[in-house]
Amino acid sequence: MYKVLIIDDELPSREAIRILGEWDRLGVGEIREAADGNAAMELVRSWRPDLALVDMKMPEMDGTEFLKLAEAEAPGMLTIVISGFDDFEYTKQAIQSKVVDYLLKPVIRRELNAALEKAVGYLEERRKEASESIDKEIALNMSLPKLKERIYLSMIERHAQDPSLASSLKLIDADHPDTRHLAAVLRILNLDEIKSGKFRGDVSLLHFALNNVIEEIGTRVMPCSSFANPKEERELIVMFRFKDNGNDSMRRQEAAALLRDACRKLESMFAVSSLAAIGTVAANPRETADSYDKALQRLLSMNLLRLGDPVTAEDAPSARPAEWFALSGRIAMIRGALQDRNPGFVQGMAEDYLGKIRKAGVFTLGDAFRTIGEMEVLLQDLALDMGVPPEELERSGTRSEGISRDFRDFSGFEDLFMRVLDHYCEKIRRYSKEFGSFRIQDIKEYIDQRYAEDINISTFTEKYFLSREYLMKLFKQEYGMGIYEYVLKVRMDKAKELLEAPHLKIQDISDLIGYKDKNYFSKAFKNAFGMSPTEYRHQLEDGK
Repeated sequence: MYKVLIIDDELPSREAIRILGEWDRLGVGEIREAADGNAAMELVRSWRPDLALVDMKMPEMDGTEFLKLAEAEAPGMLTIVISGFDDFEYTKQAIQSKVVDYLLKPVIRRELNAALEKAVGYLEERRKEASESIDKEIALNMSLPKLKERIYLSMIERHAQDPSLASSLKLIDADHPDTRHLAAVLRILNLDEIKSGKFRGDVSLLHFALNNVIEEIGTRVMPCSSFANPKEERELIVMFRFKDNGNDSMRRQEAAALLRDACRKLESMFAVSSLAAIGTVAANPRETADSYDKALQRLLSMNLLRLGDPVTAEDAPSARPAEWFALSGRIAMIRGALQDRNPGFVQGMAEDYLGKIRKAGVFTLGDAFRTIGEMEVLLQDLALDMGVPPEELERSGTRSEGISRDFRDFSGFEDLFMRVLDHYCEKIRRYSKEFGSFRIQDIKEYIDQRYAEDINISTFTEKYFLSREYLMKLFKQEYGMGIYEYVLKVRMDKAKELLEAPHLKIQDISDLIGYKDKNYFSKAFKNAFGMSPTEYRHQLEDGK
């Protein structure tokens, strides 16, 4: 039975996780809770949980600090991050700390239990491995390439222990004190296309073929082992091994050149489109994980808007765009456009969003993955809120309906973005009962009746879940003027009508149509009609 620690400063959130988790089915025997990072670390040290579910924003010690400390003091403990903040730094730390999964609040039962199942799977595999000696495993069912893969993965995931690590490295002839390791990551950009073509859906066969090509190229200059990342089918991990010659920079350049050759050959042989990144040289086995982490960080920092060299061995510039284009603020706009049966506005909103990213000039591979994930979560929530049955979303998600996650560049990302958006919009159009609830005439009637009140466009955007830009555009198309222009017109027409009553003072009229300042009213009237209210009244009297 496994032990699970729930860390969140909000009691309702902890209770929700307890209720939603399918603990008995997953073999979880004990669950404890902590309200902050300090209390959680005390339990980690004394109780030694197998898995921790960590909220990122907490008092005392936040999730980022907790992950760093837990990684140092309890490297065998698995973690799942649960956060209400889709923040780049949080995601970055989660990647660096090798968390099992990264979930957004509010937690969805299906996603929580999927993450728990993944974690339990890792724990079960680890226990199985611990129960068997490496020598027995080799004798029974392990080839040398598979052995290298398992050893390197244990080093990358920081699972290898000192006694077993030394004997393991000896088995693959990597135990000499002068041996250096260099990790690289290769990401397959068009995996769905390739595996459904030549490889007929067999991902294992695809990985086998690609790994053979990479290792064959590597043997010319520098020995290497290539294998698929079991946690990410689009990723191949390449481990270079060499003897120390005092020139780490040269070795990194050699490894980068080998990977460029590999990328070109994979493209020519299998039509595989790929990007790769090199990590730092590991002076000892313990630094291998750092080398992999650096390679992954560099890969995710590659700018989709300015892809050139498919291989990088350097850190990307740290500067990011001053404005970050969050998707959460646009969901209300999408909802309003769907309610008004205006697919053209949904298309326009998406094109505007993607256009601003292009203009910013920096959009990384990691940004692309995060954006698609965030969009799926937000659109799923919107679909549920607008009446799409949960079972329909589970049965016909983007993956189950064959929406490929392939993209080779920013244009490909744009296509994927639109496919995912269209998928959920179509579900909402099919099932939602809220369409047609808004008429642009409603705003005109509101102004006609309440022209003397303070009229704010936010009143309408909040009521109808529509964007400011969309409302103003729609109103002008219908009535030939903007909303504020119409408010002014109604007030001025009413002022002319009231000026025909000689017993009403100018100040009284100003108050009746919504102007507290008589001078401001007089100025607005003169701008509209070329004369002051007093002059207009004199004109009326002279005409009698």
